[in-house]
Amino acid sequence: MSPRLPAWWGGLCLCAALGSAATAAPPTTPAVSMGAVSGRVSALRAEYTAAQGDLQASVFAEPLLLKVLDQPDRREAEVMALAPRTLADVASVFRSAAGVCSLLVLHLNVRSCQGDADNPGALVLAIGPMRTGLPGLGSTMRLTLQPGEDTPGYFRARMTAADGPLGTHDLQLTLEAIALDAGNTFLHVHYSQVGSAASTLAARLYLATAGRAKVGFSVVGRDAAGRPLLIDGERAALERNTVRHYLALLAATGAGTRSGPPAARLEASLRAWHALTERHARQLHELDLAEYLHEKTGATSGSVPSGR
Repeated sequence: MSPRLPAWWGGLCLCAALGSAATAAPPTTPAVSMGAVSGRVSALRAEYTAAQGDLQASVFAEPLLLKVLDQPDRREAEVMALAPRTLADVASVFRSAAGVCSLLVLHLNVRSCQGDADNPGALVLAIGPMRTGLPGLGSTMRLTLQPGEDTPGYFRARMTAADGPLGTHDLQLTLEAIALDAGNTFLHVHYSQVGSAASTLAARLYLATAGRAKVGFSVVGRDAAGRPLLIDGERAALERNTVRHYLALLAATGAGTRSGPPAARLEASLRAWHALTERHARQLHELDLAEYLHEKTGATSGSVPSGR
């Protein structure tokens, strides 16, 4: 079994931002030919067509699919999702550090997210448990964003980190998105990382304590009364965080987040994300709205770059 990240670090997918980049990567990924872009669009459209039924019937009650592809020395996963947003809105989040921060900062355990004025592709995250008064449990991480192809019908971006928390390393995330119609976008995300013994120990500690009573979305059986039994443990943590980040994308690209003062846009995103997660309160509820806003506005004010 490959080493795992502790679940409270944010789990899978768009939180590949948990890495710490040792050196800055180029600001963009190598360009590919228009023929290659056309091929990727066709492949992704075929993938969406094949997955359409599964997306509609997803256990997450959102058009979202998660596939874990663990290798002996790596954790790998793929996420497919249908976002009721334009491709332009989705791409706006992943074109810049400011955009990525507008998404990541919504997560409960991201204390702040800051772009680097000297390196447009660099992000600096402060992460840790929700209660800001707990000393010694946070960490500062660095992530490199590498925007790639950006056309009216196709968008690609990569996020990488050479080193992550607790000895994890070689984090890689590739996001591809295609426009399906005027208001819907299909996303395919591939994520991988190399774990460590320390991350395995931390994950076991979390699952034996704070995460022990938490459940995910997959149904693993029925009780004597016929009620569904939901998955627990590490897979449950992975499912919860996958849904959280999908909902963060919706919140960060929703109404009220596109214009106005940065503080107003941030509050609109925070309120939207909390409302969306409360649709899945059994799995995702942690704080009521007032507590969440207090935690977030106190910890993130001024930390998110103002534009995207």
